[in-house]
Amino acid sequence: MPSLLSHRRKGRRLHAAMQHGCFLYLLLMVVMATLSLAKPPCPAQMPCQCTDKRLKCVQQEPQPPVDGTKPLHYLSLVPYFEPSSPETRWSYAFHELRIRNQAMTNLSLAYAWGSLSLSRVEVTNSLVRRLAPGAFHGLTGVKSLNLSHNMLSSVDADDLSELPALEELVLHNNLIKTLHPKALLHNGLVAKLFLSHNLLTEVPPGLKQLTYLTHLYLQYNNIAAIPGRAFEGLTRLIILDLGALRAGLRIADSAFCGLQGGLAALYLRGNILRRLDLCALGQAHSLRGLNLTGSLFPCSCQAFSLANRTNWQRLYGFAPHFVSYEASLLSRNCDLNCKDRPAPCPDYCAVRAASPASRPAAAAAAAAGSFALDYGGKGAAVSAASRLSESAAIVASLLTSCVLLLTF
Repeated sequence: MPSLLSHRRKGRRLHAAMQHGCFLYLLLMVVMATLSLAKPPCPAQMPCQCTDKRLKCVQQEPQPPVDGTKPLHYLSLVPYFEPSSPETRWSYAFHELRIRNQAMTNLSLAYAWGSLSLSRVEVTNSLVRRLAPGAFHGLTGVKSLNLSHNMLSSVDADDLSELPALEELVLHNNLIKTLHPKALLHNGLVAKLFLSHNLLTEVPPGLKQLTYLTHLYLQYNNIAAIPGRAFEGLTRLIILDLGALRAGLRIADSAFCGLQGGLAALYLRGNILRRLDLCALGQAHSLRGLNLTGSLFPCSCQAFSLANRTNWQRLYGFAPHFVSYEASLLSRNCDLNCKDRPAPCPDYCAVRAASPASRPAAAAAAAAGSFALDYGGKGAAVSAASRLSESAAIVASLLTSCVLLLTF
């Protein structure tokens, strides 16, 4: 009998403790809901819209009104970067800023109240001509910057100096003629660099500072020559696109020295080459894909050997699994005696300049895997959504249990 009474007392105490815990949990939920309702309204102005994680300012072409007098409202400044008071600056934890189809000629996203938690910034098709001094002050956590489809003519030494965490830089479809040698000095973590469809006349010398670079896109520029050791130090480079450059493109014999570690795909499509030297391409020993589609190159025994890739590893130093070219674009009226085997390639990289030691291909493969997500990060979004649904189910079950305990 005494044991039964003691068990009952313990049961009552446990029930009382659980009721007390549920009261505290419900009180916490009420307080959080009150705080969320008390959050000040989004400071964004039209045509901007706010969500919990994103500020989106996209100009949509409206239907013309009946009277034809309603003008479009183009932004020249980002509205939320100057909150009404320092107390409200922490109420907006945006992770993404997206601005499209605006008129921001002199771009400045400087934040005067400390630092923001932004990780992705996109300002596209907004007539940006220059970056104001300190344009990205306070945005130290930005990992992706997209300034494509604007009117930038150059990138100066300090334009990107306040973005140390940058991993992806998108500058294609601008009017960029020069990239200062120190423009990327403070962005050593950049892994993907998009510089296509610009007016560059040379391979930017500052690229050698980007030791984590895995993807480099330079197609559709006015580059007339690829100098020797142009990409030395980029030991993690996997994809290199040099398509559709200036007519008469010259590629130095040692142009690809220093890429022995992990280069997997080289795009030379749409070029008019003065000379096609497979020995020079073979300096990138790990090359597995070569795209020469739409390229015109002069007649040589090497050019005709594209149709028969036997002994490439022995003769040229690499054995690509995929080679794309068009035989119709070979120089016509070419009658060479190519029956004899060509001599083995000389080692154009025998004289080595002082450079970081080449890492093994496994490091490049690991880098490729770490950046295997698509541009929008759909895989991460799916996993985040699944975790969110699981958390919501747990919270709902806890609330149901508390209600049952309180009504018991």
